[in-house]
Amino acid sequence: MYDRSELIHRAIADLRTTLIEESLIVALVCIVFLFHARSALVAIVMLPVGVLIAFIAMRCSGSTPTS
Repeated sequence: MYDRSELIHRAIADLRTTLIEESLIVALVCIVFLFHARSALVAIVMLPVGVLIAFIAMRCSGSTPTS
């Protein structure tokens, strides 16, 4: 049996790092160009929501394993 747990943990850590970096960049761009912190907050909240919706769509279409 092939244990994929280490690969999964690394992928989750990579996703977490990427989301944090994206959130910081979006916040910086929104604050610098729009001078509006609330719009930056909306954009930052929508990044993980978009990833979650993508995972839900993959799960519903059968692209990911169920276990």
